[in-house]
Amino acid sequence: MQPNEKPSDAEMKMAEAVNVIFEQIKLICPGWGATWTNESVEKKAKKFWVKALLDANIRSDLEIQCGLHNTLKSGSSYCPPVGKFIRWCKPDPEFMGLPSAVRAYQEACRRIHPAGQQRTWSHPAVFVAAQSVGAHELRTMSQEKSWPMFERAYEIACSRVCAGEDLKKEIPRALPEQVPGCPAPKNVARDYMRKLKKMVR
Repeated sequence: MQPNEKPSDAEMKMAEAVNVIFEQIKLICPGWGATWTNESVEKKAKKFWVKALLDANIRSDLEIQCGLHNTLKSGSSYCPPVGKFIRWCKPDPEFMGLPSAVRAYQEACRRIHPAGQQRTWSHPAVFVAAQSVGAHELRTMSQEKSWPMFERAYEIACSRVCAGEDLKKEIPRALPEQVPGCPAPKNVARDYMRKLKKMVR
């Protein structure tokens, strides 16, 4: 931000949030004075944290609460660096009251069968992730292949829950590691190459 430029709404909101974060960190980490040695250093640190949190797309109260929760859980007497705090702001499913990815996967594999779909799912995010992977895939693929697909879909669904986004939006399927294919017959390949050469001339 340039000296005469007014802060945006997002910057002002984040500045308020950072004031609260610093107050909480001071209560959690008794050695905070080793990092923010005086008022001037603290002021500069706050400006830097505002920019860093906005750049990392940390926006929700839930993410900030998660960051503070993990700061407390770390047991450290000293302030976390902003990069670590940002990593700590990404809530895991349990923090949001959702089942862990492993429990969600087990539930999806059980309930994706037609007989199990009528029961209530533990959370809509589990159902959405299961649907994204596909009933056929969860029923027929090995765990080695279906687990990474489910884990990715569930992570996206959990992120949407955290951000308050619509869970009904389709989750794009992950591309397989290898795309099955077979070479074209030689005569087809030759014709295609001839056409390409004509286009280039």
